[in-house]
Amino acid sequence: MHILADLKPANVLLSEHWVAKVADFGASLDTSHLAADSTALHGTPQYMAPEMILRQGHGKAADAWSFGCVLAHMGARAPPFAQLGSSVSAINVMRQVVEGELTPLDLLTEANIPTSLFDLARSCVAVTAVQRPSFELIAQQLTAGTLVSCIRPAGVNPRPARPLLRHDGSVPRPWQPGGKSSAARASA
Repeated sequence: MHILADLKPANVLLSEHWVAKVADFGASLDTSHLAADSTALHGTPQYMAPEMILRQGHGKAADAWSFGCVLAHMGARAPPFAQLGSSVSAINVMRQVVEGELTPLDLLTEANIPTSLFDLARSCVAVTAVQRPSFELIAQQLTAGTLVSCIRPAGVNPRPARPLLRHDGSVPRPWQPGGKSSAARASA
């Protein structure tokens, strides 16, 4: 089993059909070998859970924290702690996070994120790891009626208005399981 150790917006890709895919597993940790590397510092400071900052080890709860930071980033349209500017060192920010003086949700308001999504983000960034939800619970909440309706309101097409184009200007065809490869289609 793996934990991500560096979940952040730059490592989440969207497919042509707006399905999120996690990428860049370079910092992920194989939990079967975790004992040797459990206190190493991995990840991006703005998305690091307090236990990672304190080098107390990594776990799924740290990924839940990072997911809450991703939700905060999406809602605020700015990375966590962006309001502090570049004059504050990452070490100082990390210290304040550990002490509970700062939270990744500081930039969020009800104006930029629905209450149900804010509540999910808040539960994910609980300072104590055991208070954070599991990803099973997060998935249940994300598929619950209230969250689905605020993420994708009825009648709203989640796809972009204009499809992404290839370098030659053509529109890519969706991949079909068992379908021909692009090289096979070109030779046909």
